[in-house]
Amino acid sequence: MKTGPSSTSRRATAAYLGSFIGLGASSLLVGPSIDTFRTWTGASKGRIGILFTVGAMGYFVGSLVAGRLLARHGAHPVLGVGLLVAAAGLLAIPFAHKLEALALLQIVLGFGCGMVDVTGNSAVLWVYRGGPIMNALHLSFAIGATVAPVIVARSLAWTGGLRVGYGVIAAMLGLFAWRVFTAPSPVNPHDEVDARLTRRQRSLVALGVLWFFAYVGVEVGFAGWIFEYGVARGLARNGASTWLGTAFLGAFAVGRLLSIPIAGRARPFPVLMTDVAVCAGALALLLIGGRAQPALWIGTLVFGLGTASMFPTMLSLAEPVIPSTGAVTSAFLAGSSVGTMIIPWAIGRLLDSAGPSAMPKVVLAGTLTTGLVVLGFRAIAARSGA
Repeated sequence: MKTGPSSTSRRATAAYLGSFIGLGASSLLVGPSIDTFRTWTGASKGRIGILFTVGAMGYFVGSLVAGRLLARHGAHPVLGVGLLVAAAGLLAIPFAHKLEALALLQIVLGFGCGMVDVTGNSAVLWVYRGGPIMNALHLSFAIGATVAPVIVARSLAWTGGLRVGYGVIAAMLGLFAWRVFTAPSPVNPHDEVDARLTRRQRSLVALGVLWFFAYVGVEVGFAGWIFEYGVARGLARNGASTWLGTAFLGAFAVGRLLSIPIAGRARPFPVLMTDVAVCAGALALLLIGGRAQPALWIGTLVFGLGTASMFPTMLSLAEPVIPSTGAVTSAFLAGSSVGTMIIPWAIGRLLDSAGPSAMPKVVLAGTLTTGLVVLGFRAIAARSGA
């Protein structure tokens, strides 16, 4: 099969998009489920935050394993296995009512999600070289993330538990696993053996790892703790605070939808720097506004819009100057996993000790870090003549 958007690859791309809807839902389930987990386990905010960390540990290992397997087995077998592992974790989590068991299953779920993330991104880079399809892939992730709290809320309302909601997402993952297992894998245009990185390219990879660490850490930290932040700012725990989290994820999805035509017209660097400025402004509004409800809602919505396109746009920025091998994509997403381990956990600890303003402060620091890294990445890439 030739590299390019053939009819076969277009059918496979539909499976990638569907897989990323399931990935988005799976990755964002901890936040809206956190109250239920605390009820099951009796854990404090600080202790329950370990679920973010261990899930990210699984994600980290899954990302590294996927990068090694891609060169040997191709994209679709690795993607299919990742989807099945994630589905197994989802099916088991509602039966685990102890913190230790939940932590173990979060590792399993994270492992599968890490495999799916690396493989789906790699396959789209190989076939389409990023661009609008990459943004569509991450729009699919955002759609899944947006529906995750709704699925959890409906499952709790209808059944009093999580089994139905988690089971629906697991079934979705199983369906797309079958689809990718029965389709031929795309060809990697970069030979994993011959794609030797220059010293400057290795520097760019290191900066990319740092960027994904900071960006994904603050994205997951904000999404995971915005519910609790809303409660601390006076919103009802089972009403307005839930809708605040849903509003963030909805704005995130809208932002990714808008990013698809933008990706075809604008270069990645100015898009990223604009996103950083928008996100920083939104977080400043949250900090300045305090308990003021308009500032809380506007800041949350604007942050969702601003942060939406950053992940796929950074991949598109890197694609022309770094070979998009499975190992490189794996390194980027391993960095994101470490960020997901550390930053949401740190936010949870600081919420207990320093109060609610800790959340937007940490996220603002991470957002500004992404802007500095993009400037450094741009400077090194320009000096390399790429």
